[in-house]
Amino acid sequence: MSKLRNPRKLFKDGQPIRHRINSIHSEWIGTYNVKDNTIIMNDYEFDGASPLNNFVTSHYAIKTPQRITIADAWNECECYVDNEWVSTFNLPLLDEH
Repeated sequence: MSKLRNPRKLFKDGQPIRHRINSIHSEWIGTYNVKDNTIIMNDYEFDGASPLNNFVTSHYAIKTPQRITIADAWNECECYVDNEWVSTFNLPLLDEH
């Protein structure tokens, strides 16, 4: 089954996004920018057709350069919702008002 993967319809502006590489205890937390459709971490913007994928593959490339950087970003990331980290895999669409 195909799932919508449009960050603008799933993330709120300013929402924290997290990716962890458990094998090396590395965690990146960025902030979603709805205007530019980017994830910002330490003044660097992860953009493009899939900012979430660019965020994850960059994390792997920098922290585990020996690893192939192919990833399932939607399955691997979490976002902060109602005071807890939840998987980005099955997020409900945001209300459109």
